[in-house]
Amino acid sequence: MQVRIQLRWSDFDALRHLNNVSYVEFMQDARFALLESLKLGAEHLVEVGHVVAHNEIDYLKPVGMNTRELIVDVKVVEVGGASYKLAYTFLDDSGIQYAKALTVMVQVETETGAVLRISDDLRALLLEAR
Repeated sequence: MQVRIQLRWSDFDALRHLNNVSYVEFMQDARFALLESLKLGAEHLVEVGHVVAHNEIDYLKPVGMNTRELIVDVKVVEVGGASYKLAYTFLDDSGIQYAKALTVMVQVETETGAVLRISDDLRALLLEAR
């Protein structure tokens, strides 16, 4: 799934390139868009949380202030027993790749914080998003 992100002045740092914190925010935006496309939006997330267990980002090329929009391509790359992995690619319209990232997500019961096994229904939905 591809999500277009409009860049704001506040996304950039003193070195006039996209701040590393912005990438994490954009990963979150893309991840939520993916979950919503699977019908796992805010209503579902009130009962069953999907929390970040691990993030990693490889910065390949700086995004300069003249860039107005990034495309974040997000997809499911692995589904385990109690976690799943999402891969992200940060691109512009010309196909230049600026960064790639990975998130490990864990499903939890929101009231107790207990880790939940991924149900067969959720597994099927996640595998469709590959």
